[in-house]
Amino acid sequence: MSPRLPRRRLLPLAALAASCVGCVGHERFAGAEGEPLHSDPPSISDIRWDCDSIDAIWSFEVDTLAWTANAELWMGQDTDYVERHAVRSTSAAHDGTWDQLALELDVVADWREASSGSSTAFFCNPTTLEAISFRLAVYTPGTEEQADCRSWGAQPSLFDGVDGAAACELLWEEPDTAAEG
Repeated sequence: MSPRLPRRRLLPLAALAASCVGCVGHERFAGAEGEPLHSDPPSISDIRWDCDSIDAIWSFEVDTLAWTANAELWMGQDTDYVERHAVRSTSAAHDGTWDQLALELDVVADWREASSGSSTAFFCNPTTLEAISFRLAVYTPGTEEQADCRSWGAQPSLFDGVDGAAACELLWEEPDTAAEG
């Protein structure tokens, strides 16, 4: 007689087995022309960002049409000091039609303590908010090539002269929140 696993151990095994239901070739999930549903390069559909001065946290959320290979965000006020941060996928459609990416950055008092992907030297104050610029680039799965980008802020072209920054001529037009009131 084989030993029985305690009932509480069966749930993790059942979850593992259920997760492998999707472990089949992507041919089964192919589109009408035989291409995987996620074959289109991603395009940015929305960008939301905020700088919380009370909690000293910058937050960024990006929505794309189609899956991404994540994204990168550059932020700066001049070319002397520019930060580069990875923006990771946090949720995506099972069929590859959309992806959501997010990034939160804690504000540090000393710029030397800023760490890519987790903290920034840019304070959440009116002076910074008036002078800062951003550039976001999303990448295509598989090839890791830049698929789409947006620049916004005080000087959207600021990053054109920064080594390693994504090339981008597309501007992000932020919604007019005053009209929403």
